[in-house]
Amino acid sequence: MFMEKLETRRLMCSTAINTTIVADRAAVFGALSQFETDIANGITTLNADCKALKTDDVGGDATLAPLIKQFHTDANAMDRQLAADVLAEKQNVLNDQKTIAGELLQFVADKGNPTARAADKSVLQADRVQLENDEIAGLNSRIATRKTDYTELGIDLEAIQNALGNDTNASAQLTADVNQFVNDRTNILQTLFSDLTTIKDDRTKLATDLTALETVT
Repeated sequence: MFMEKLETRRLMCSTAINTTIVADRAAVFGALSQFETDIANGITTLNADCKALKTDDVGGDATLAPLIKQFHTDANAMDRQLAADVLAEKQNVLNDQKTIAGELLQFVADKGNPTARAADKSVLQADRVQLENDEIAGLNSRIATRKTDYTELGIDLEAIQNALGNDTNASAQLTADVNQFVNDRTNILQTLFSDLTTIKDDRTKLATDLTALETVT
């Protein structure tokens, strides 16, 4: 469930940007960094959980093994959809970046021509807004995917925990480790969802402020 790794990027600029935009971009980068950190921490935690479950021979538990397998099947299905969402967003963003790169070249070529540069700047600002909007659309797709799939994963986790309570063959250690696995999975799902929502909100503010800047200038 960790294929959805975002990459921070430098936003292309041609002129100095006001302090509001600088602050907005810092917030976006900070949110992206937090997301990356939470993914890394989640991987470490879940690797430890899976190692403990293998040591406990959870695969030999007839009650729990099929339920955990079902959870991983559903989690893998979510991963595949998230990966498709990411690729669709990257395609749109790369197209936007290509457009902006060409406009930056034109801005440089128009040195000494204030009228042309003013027009170039207006186009650049509009396309930076479009870039942010495409990022937001991609985030919305992944948030929608997570909302849908979290319902199914939540049912899976609940089924595991309910079955554990009636599993007389589960050792005390296996019981403790399965509970840890369920709690960690639940917490990580919630954390990553919250991170994505924060990134979306920060990008929305950046897009709004870029639009306002375009209107003023």
